[in-house]
Amino acid sequence: MKKMFLTLLMLGFCFGLYAQHRYINVNEVGVLVYGTGSEEAGFTALTAHGFRYKAGIEFLGTTGAEKYQFDRVNTVWMLPISLGGNYVLKPAQRSSFFAGLQLGYGFAFLPKTESNWTASGGLKVNPQVGWRWKLGRRSLLQTAIGYQTQRVELKQKGAQQLQMDSYIPGFGSEVVAWERNVLMERLSLRLGFGF
Repeated sequence: MKKMFLTLLMLGFCFGLYAQHRYINVNEVGVLVYGTGSEEAGFTALTAHGFRYKAGIEFLGTTGAEKYQFDRVNTVWMLPISLGGNYVLKPAQRSSFFAGLQLGYGFAFLPKTESNWTASGGLKVNPQVGWRWKLGRRSLLQTAIGYQTQRVELKQKGAQQLQMDSYIPGFGSEVVAWERNVLMERLSLRLGFGF
């Protein structure tokens, strides 16, 4: 644990020295849309910090909070941690098209109402395209649309007794533990402000 902490501290120090004049921060809020019904729409709030490598190329580390409605009843909260990059087509102009990709891992948390379930996160992938406007020398406003996938594994704590003879006559009961491996695929719509 100490080695990991020292490694992260040294990486942060080196990153700070390198990125003094190239630092970029983008904060985004948005919705994660699934289907046409609003009852399965989710919410996303992310902050990305990184640096401009060259004109038009940015490398970012992202974290935040995301809420997924994975069926009409159940909700799962995610803490995503991802690395990614953006390519800005015309960085010198006042407005420009950009494309980006985030790859990472999402840690899953269930609300207290889901007390008989546990959740574990998984891989997160989010390619996106959008439009960016310069608001001043260093500040920007951007909109983005993307396709986000997030893997989540849900397991029920303990097992349930299932009466099989109510389904198939002549059978007794069977102990069943429920497990769901869900790949949540969402359309992401985001609005961001950065500097």
